[in-house]
Amino acid sequence: MLELYKAIPKDDIENILSFNYLWKNAYEYLKEI
Repeated sequence: MLELYKAIPKDDIENILSFNYLWKNAYEYLKEI
């Protein structure tokens, strides 16, 4: 997992993390409905 992490460019890591964050927020939002 760490090797994969190192292989990803820094910008991509930030995009993935922000995507995960947004997805998690969307999931929490949908659970409230």
